[in-house]
Amino acid sequence: MTSPAVRIVDSRHRLRDDAARLGRRLAPGLWEAGLRRRTLRNAARAQPIIDGIITGVTARGAEFDRVEIETISRCNNTCEFCPVNRRVDPRPGRHMTEQLFDRIIGMLSDRRFNGGLALFSNNEPLLDSRIEELAARARKALPDAYHYLYTNGTLLTVDRFERLMPSLHHLTINNYDNDGRLLPTVREVYEYAKAHLKSGAVDIHVRRKDELLTTRAGTAPNRGPITPLEVSCFLPFSQLIIRPDGKVSQCCEDAIGRATLGDLSCQTLSEAWNSQERRALQVRIRTGRAEDALCRGCDTLDTDSR
Repeated sequence: MTSPAVRIVDSRHRLRDDAARLGRRLAPGLWEAGLRRRTLRNAARAQPIIDGIITGVTARGAEFDRVEIETISRCNNTCEFCPVNRRVDPRPGRHMTEQLFDRIIGMLSDRRFNGGLALFSNNEPLLDSRIEELAARARKALPDAYHYLYTNGTLLTVDRFERLMPSLHHLTINNYDNDGRLLPTVREVYEYAKAHLKSGAVDIHVRRKDELLTTRAGTAPNRGPITPLEVSCFLPFSQLIIRPDGKVSQCCEDAIGRATLGDLSCQTLSEAWNSQERRALQVRIRTGRAEDALCRGCDTLDTDSR
């Protein structure tokens, strides 16, 4: 009997995705124009939601409620929508030092952080051979946080799964296969988890490598330029995205770290979060995205995550 905490979700939307790929190939100009119209409609619907979130956050004087720590700056997959897939990633290869990791986790512990914590951002976390140990340290130091992880599953084994899950509330496995098959590594973990999962939840999302998603702040390899949206974004008001060298990115959509809002190798969390760079960004995008170099090329709305 399948554990209710283990699910397989087919996220491919075959008819819609096939139509989008065909339209993009046969009439790219018309396809992009249609996508722009849909994006503008979605932005109009999302605007009151985003404004409400930002108003609530600023009225409470709240700080970040989601932290992503990238312990290694690499991915081993070749997804066409991703600006850091292994064929195009322009970033230098870096590992976060354990000293810096412990410093960041210690600062989060000092403030009793109780939001979402992920030891990944724009990378494949299982490329870091220390990830199980780092996750265990984070869970112990931050008992009130919600610990989650995303992986493409190619490096996941039953042994690594067993060592990871006690440290996680939720594991998402993005199984990329255009034909909808479970990868052998993912299949093995799925069969094991059905019978043996003791804590946490596991979602396996069956996805395509050639999905047409958001522009990722203008860096998605399979998307073109867009007209800047006249709607704000709550990500710079709620996310703390940390690269392996301790530098703080603009948000999770800033996959290659083009903007730096702080540096946790030498700053406190409060100093990095309340930096002049972040405050200026929040002012620039409060009523639209045209005034910021990254945001003007971004069509992410992401209201579903709140």
